[in-house]
Formats: sequence, C-alpha cells, structure tokens
Amino acid sequence: MKIWYQSAVEMKGSSAYSDALQAHFKRIASPGVEVSLFGAKTGTWGDLQPAKVSGFPYVFHKVVKNIFIEAALQAEEEGYDAVIIGSSTDPGLREARSMVDIPVVSAMESSFLVASTVADKIGLIAPTHETAHIVNANLEQYRLAGKIAAWETLEPKLADKELNGLFTDPSAFLARFADTARRAIAKGADAVIAAEGILAEVVATNGVSEIDGATIVDPIGTAVAFAEMQVKLHKLTGLRPGRCWHFAKPSPDIIEAVRKNTR
Repeated sequence: MKIWYQSAVEMKGSSAYSDALQAHFKRIASPGVEVSLFGAKTGTWGDLQPAKVSGFPYVFHKVVKNIFIEAALQAEEEGYDAVIIGSSTDPGLREARSMVDIPVVSAMESSFLVASTVADKIGLIAPTHETAHIVNANLEQYRLAGKIAAWETLEPKLADKELNGLFTDPSAFLARFADTARRAIAKGADAVIAAEGILAEVVATNGVSEIDGATIVDPIGTAVAFAEMQVKLHKLTGLRPGRCWHFAKPSPDIIEAVRKNTR
C-alpha cells in the first residue's frame, strides 16, 4: 500500500519537521505500508510565512487549495492508494474527493471523527485565531461543530524563531501547550487536538497522549491509520465518495481541460 502525505510547508527548508514526520509515519504505518512525504514546491511561499497569510480567503483559494487538489490528482496518476491532506484547515478536501477515486483523507477531519469515539466534547488548540476560524467553519460544514467544547489559541503566540527551534528544545512550548489544553479541559473537553501540523508533530514526537485525564489526539498518526482503513474498505467493499451531489465528479475531458487552463 502506498500513501501520499501532502503538506503545505516547503520541506526543503524544514528538515527537522520533515525528519520528524517521516519517523512518525514509520511508527504508525502497518508493515508493507509506505507513506511518502511531499511538501509545497520550493518558492511557493517566497518570503511569506504560510500560517500568516493562508488565513486570507484569496490566498487560501489561489495557493493553498491548489497544492492539495493537484497532489490528489498526481497521487492517483502515479498509482498511490490514498492521499492525506496534512493541513488542519482541510484545503481542497471537497474538490480533491470530487476529482479522484482513491481515498482522500484529511488530518483534521479524521482526527475529529476518531476523537468523537472516545470523547463527548473536544477541545482544539490553534496557533492563531485565523486558523481557528477556518477549522471551525469546516467543522460546521461537516456538521461536527456541536462537539466542540472549546477553541483555544496559544498565548502568547509562537514567534517565527520559536517555530524553528521547537524540535530541538520543545520544553517551553510543551508547557504552554499543557496550560492551553487545561483551559479546554476545564470547559468540558475530554479530548484535545492540536490544530496545526508542526504543533501536532512536536506534541506527538514528545509522547504527550494525556493531560489531566483528557486524551491528546495525534492528528498525524490518526490520518495515516485512517487512510489505511479507507484503502482497505475501498478495495474490499467498494467504499468511495457518492457522486450524485456533494462530490460530483467531472469527466476526464473536463478535468484535463481545466488543469491545462490553470497551470
């Protein structure tokens, strides 16, 4: 089984994050399952910080969504069995599912669904209010927002220089994360999810799976396991998106014409 994991980060300049993700995949994936990591093309973001600009609707539509839609198309063309959208904001999830027949799994949606099996109410921790807004809008669309106990953001916000050092010295961040999680737990959360890739990876890499009795969900590991399950169901039972309404699929001619005109 081959799974394509797509990130919005340009991995060339994020070796610590890349190394941590690939080690994470190996811990989670079943024997015989290969998870390949792909980042945004070098130069996609220029001098911009993705987390700071992807909250703008135009940037999200023009840049972020396209990364993941094209990844899904390429993954299917290259014989992958599934593709994972490794972003908490689920960019291009509906569009990608409408374009390919292999399973398209999102880290946020899958972790929230799994968290719902072990907790009645869920707390989410986002790096910024903009990320929180996008994820909350997605969960409302999925009809899952009613299970949110609390939205919390890290205070004070992580500075860019802190992000670069999280994998070498995570102690201050982990303490801040625990304090933030406790605020969500106090509001009724029995499960907590870090709604951002680098934050989630640091938490998982350091083995944080419980705080004060509440489970800390691993969105990255959950997405890999969820993708394996989806592939198995796809192959053995024919499970795939319904094509009548929400995930209606255009013909190959239409797909190719649109891709040609937008490249």
